[in-house]
Amino acid sequence: MIYFVKSEQPSKPKNQYTEITAYIQAAILVVLSLTQLFFLQDFLDIFTNLELGTQSQAYLLGAFIIWAEVFSIPFLLRMKLSRAFRIFCMLLLWVVTIFWIYLALWLPFDARDSGLLGGFIKVSSGLPLAAFTVIFGGLSMNNIWGLWPLDLKHSKRKKS
Repeated sequence: MIYFVKSEQPSKPKNQYTEITAYIQAAILVVLSLTQLFFLQDFLDIFTNLELGTQSQAYLLGAFIIWAEVFSIPFLLRMKLSRAFRIFCMLLLWVVTIFWIYLALWLPFDARDSGLLGGFIKVSSGLPLAAFTVIFGGLSMNNIWGLWPLDLKHSKRKKS
């Protein structure tokens, strides 16, 4: 039997502030991904200078991070998606959050550019990147909890 994927409306947020914080985090992701895309060559050169692997590995990692930032936005905007794609977008939000936290912890606290805003504005790997990751990580935890895509109450079968 062939099953076609059907898009469905997302579940209601757990509280009224979750929707507002999701829009704030989506706006942050739009700014990040746009600046990284407009200054893509500088962004990829920063990743190469940070020694995140060989040049081709750093380029693939940079492209993947931008791609993950863009595709995590539909989860935050509560678009009408299939359940599997909604979960996939939520997982991409986790990947983006964990990557920037890892980069903030892994880079030494010096004046090197972290590549957060591409090459447009230099965000050093010290306090500015740490502050961003704390705020972004808090927003991610709040939004993933508040917009959790799996409704476990209705998916359980009734026992006879």
